[in-house]
Amino acid sequence: MKINTSDIVNKIEGNRVSINYFLNNLNLTHDGNIWMINGQKGVGKSLLAKLIAANLLKIPYKENNIDKIFHQDLVILSKSNDKKLISVEEIRDLKRLFIKTSYSGSYRVAIIDSINELNLYGHNALLKTIEEPPKGSFIFIINHQNSYVPATIKSRCKFLKLQKLTDIEALKVIEKMNFPIEKED
Repeated sequence: MKINTSDIVNKIEGNRVSINYFLNNLNLTHDGNIWMINGQKGVGKSLLAKLIAANLLKIPYKENNIDKIFHQDLVILSKSNDKKLISVEEIRDLKRLFIKTSYSGSYRVAIIDSINELNLYGHNALLKTIEEPPKGSFIFIINHQNSYVPATIKSRCKFLKLQKLTDIEALKVIEKMNFPIEKED
């Protein structure tokens, strides 16, 4: 596996040193990887996980469509607008991704956005999935650090902590989103 670190780092604002170090570590490992990406909302945790997934699975990256990536070896779990939480059934179904052979012959990737959207039953189902991750699998768990995460889940994860964006970095993110910005004179 060889993740193109510069390609990913250049698409993200802030935390570039940490992300570069993180990506270099991913390039060195070949076993099942479970990563909890911690930080405040809005610092790019989900974007980072999706960029890595796209890179691993060789999915073409489209600047404005990264939220709509699709691949048979990729599962992205997030709370839908009409629900309070990610359902326990969705977490249980995640196991199916990892017991099957990869469609593309490369990796299987799951992104859970976020662990803060799981209840106790969801945590227990996730624990069963991450106890023994198969080779060639990556699970990225987004954590906004605003709720309890069981120690049993934490003990099976490697961690990346992303810091709050500076004002300048936040402005660059807003500009990329094409929001009009009024600058003070």
